[in-house]
Amino acid sequence: MNTRQLLSVGIDIGTTTTQVIFSHLELVNRAAVSQVPRYEFIKREISWQSPVFFTPVDKQGGLKEAELKTLILEQYQAAGIAPESVDSGAIIITGESAKTRNARPAVMTLSQSLGDFVVASAGPHLESVIAGHGAGAQTLSEQRLCRVLNIDIGGGTANYALFDAGKISGTACLNVGGRLLETDSQGRVVYAHKPGQMIVDECFGAGTDARSLTGAQLVQVTRRMAELIVEVIDGTLSPLAQALMQTGLLPVGVTPEIITLSGGVGECYRHQPADPFCFADIGPLLATALHDHPRLREMNVQFPAQNRARHGDWRGSSYPFALWQHNLAGGRTTAAAQFAGGDPD
Repeated sequence: MNTRQLLSVGIDIGTTTTQVIFSHLELVNRAAVSQVPRYEFIKREISWQSPVFFTPVDKQGGLKEAELKTLILEQYQAAGIAPESVDSGAIIITGESAKTRNARPAVMTLSQSLGDFVVASAGPHLESVIAGHGAGAQTLSEQRLCRVLNIDIGGGTANYALFDAGKISGTACLNVGGRLLETDSQGRVVYAHKPGQMIVDECFGAGTDARSLTGAQLVQVTRRMAELIVEVIDGTLSPLAQALMQTGLLPVGVTPEIITLSGGVGECYRHQPADPFCFADIGPLLATALHDHPRLREMNVQFPAQNRARHGDWRGSSYPFALWQHNLAGGRTTAAAQFAGGDPD
């Protein structure tokens, strides 16, 4: 059997966190000897994955290119892998990070310095679908032949993916997440992102300084955030929810039979940290507000087996993205080999 081994790397640069994952890919040529080579994946194996680290951004919200590159190269070193030994790779930028003023040039520069990488920006629809697959919602829907709505709540957005008997039937994205208000270890707000400030203004009046909010007021803000997230499920949106929508709505008149939660806030919903400000933001408080929301308590919230290697870090859900990156990078390598009429190298 004509097979090839490839070393691939996937880099997920998200709103809040970044992760690097290395994989070994095995391809086989399915074509006959006299035909143009036709390569398919027969094996994908994660060989090393980095800890999840915060995406470095400056005070203006731009990516810190040099710091990001240093962090990523440190992961190569920790994995014992030289950049020149990587056969294929992909960088995907998601969430609020994709909107930063220097996102594209920063990622393109990073890609060029690391090797011949695929670079992609996952829009809200794709991000929702990938998260739903990674959370196990698609598999659950397919196995039970039912409608499952996954809500992936990260640092900057809540991504909705509705599956019906395993098929995607709708997506949506709301600009609400656990890091819209950043805090210190004592729960004092140190920075408010624009969507977070919009919610603060509705709760306490236009022009309210988010840095002056008390602990009780932060609870009030996160309760409003939870309400906004639920509004999208029900399809009845307040003016604020409409202003924070990044996409169209979910299909009208379709009620999910099961709700699954993923992402950082979803993990906190399932496993509440003892310190609500241990991540220097309001993610755990938002998880508590969702847990206590009467509408969600009426729903069938489940946590299926997740299609990813790591589990338990509240800050992100990078594994599904990295796996998708490996597919993208490997597919690019395969396509190039077929076009050239030879083996990928």
